[in-house]
Amino acid sequence: MFESNTKVTYDKKGLESLFQELKNLASHQVEWGFFEDAVYTSDKNAGTHVATIANMQQEGFSKESYGRRVETPARPFFDDQIRNIQRGRRNPLGARVVKQMEHAVWQVVMQEKAPHRALAPLGETLQVTLSQAITDWTYPENSAWTVDEKGFNDPLIETGFMRDSVSFQIVKNRIEQNA
Repeated sequence: MFESNTKVTYDKKGLESLFQELKNLASHQVEWGFFEDAVYTSDKNAGTHVATIANMQQEGFSKESYGRRVETPARPFFDDQIRNIQRGRRNPLGARVVKQMEHAVWQVVMQEKAPHRALAPLGETLQVTLSQAITDWTYPENSAWTVDEKGFNDPLIETGFMRDSVSFQIVKNRIEQNA
């Protein structure tokens, strides 16, 4: 039988550093959509937050317009984006988000980038794809009356300001220290 007096030790500093970097990354999140500073400044929506109009489009609404009741159907462009992301690798957008998250984790763990810089490409992807979803949305189509008013049939585009107002930000979470 072989006996050895060899003692195996390990340095926990590397593991502690890894844990600290992962905790630092987990303390950040990407927010995307329509923020408080996005406000219409001209046209019939002047002074209205873009998020308000986006939500109206998302959920659908009815209003009085030119003496008649106008029903605008729901156009859940934002919910569709979220569902695509939640599908993960089973959906092209979800797969792209997963890959970017994996890359962000690697960059932070390897101390190549700080969390806000490592997560920025993910924020850019979310911003661009939501803007594109607004551009590409086709159903339900505008009513004939709306097409006459706008001059074209593009359900989520009137001036393009909503689409152009999509943005992202990286923010620090409020994480419980003893969690």
